[in-house]
Amino acid sequence: SPLLIILTFLGITAMFSQLGGKVAARSAPAWILLFGFLLFCAITPNSLKPIAEALGIQVVSNLIFAALIFFLIFQAIQESVFSTQFGRKLRQLVSTQAAQSFTFQKSNRTLVVLPTYNEEKNVELMVRHLRAVGGFDFCFVNDGSVDSTESILRSLNAPYITHSANIGVSGGLMTGFKIALLQGYDYVVQCDSDGQHPVEKIQSLVESAERENADLVIASRFTGGTKDESSTVLRRFGSLMIRYSLRLFSSSQTMTDPTSGFRIYSRSVIPLLVRDMPEEYPEPEILALLLLHQKKILEAPVVMSPRHDGKSSISGFRSAHFMMKVLSALIGLRLRNL
Repeated sequence: SPLLIILTFLGITAMFSQLGGKVAARSAPAWILLFGFLLFCAITPNSLKPIAEALGIQVVSNLIFAALIFFLIFQAIQESVFSTQFGRKLRQLVSTQAAQSFTFQKSNRTLVVLPTYNEEKNVELMVRHLRAVGGFDFCFVNDGSVDSTESILRSLNAPYITHSANIGVSGGLMTGFKIALLQGYDYVVQCDSDGQHPVEKIQSLVESAERENADLVIASRFTGGTKDESSTVLRRFGSLMIRYSLRLFSSSQTMTDPTSGFRIYSRSVIPLLVRDMPEEYPEPEILALLLLHQKKILEAPVVMSPRHDGKSSISGFRSAHFMMKVLSALIGLRLRNL
């Protein structure tokens, strides 16, 4: 009807008035196609009958409705892509600025990186433990903590840097990798700041990496007959699922503890990981990435302890979400590589 045509035209005009304002102008091509399609449907709906019949759709309005659903799906994917790209650029920016602000002088070949978020009850004990062990440099990457973590580190004169925004574990690890590249470290150790990881084992793990010429050594809770007292049943189940998923990347190499965050990286893989660092909790995806590039990965048995204080960020329903996210990312990586 003329009224429908007029209302459609007014809707198009109202929408276009917001492009570059409330609506991003980068979405203009999609909106132009959508509204052009709607205006065409309002003026000559019968011309769509052959298309509807070819698709097995009996009513033209159902065809229009289906087209709108596909448009919404397309827009959601497009916005998700933009959001992901923006998040990665922000992570790179925050990480680069933090790495360049690191002023402590290098005194060893190994840098221990401790991503830290709201660990005010743990960092003092960790600093004292790290200093007592010695034999390496270390840096706390304070990922925008909102408690007194930073002030405690400052009072202890501990090597640390602070992110201007919270960018997650992967962002903290990326910052450590960038420091290693800038300062010329041979090995980077990823270590939690909650006291679970036995830092007294760092030197022997680095020696294993050097002796075996390994690109990555994973401190495993489940190899060599060790028993893990710190892991939950749900986390062990998730680890098992991820282990089977990693067989998509290598059928000959089986990882017993793919979610372990206690690791030694050689300098050879750091540029690759800075460039292609996975998001959020990156450990399983890093494994898949290195397997794709045929890097040498070893596991070494360790016994880990419960947290000194606080609660893991991956617990309860977050464990299920983490597992679904990781499995999806691994399958996606495998499909992209194929």
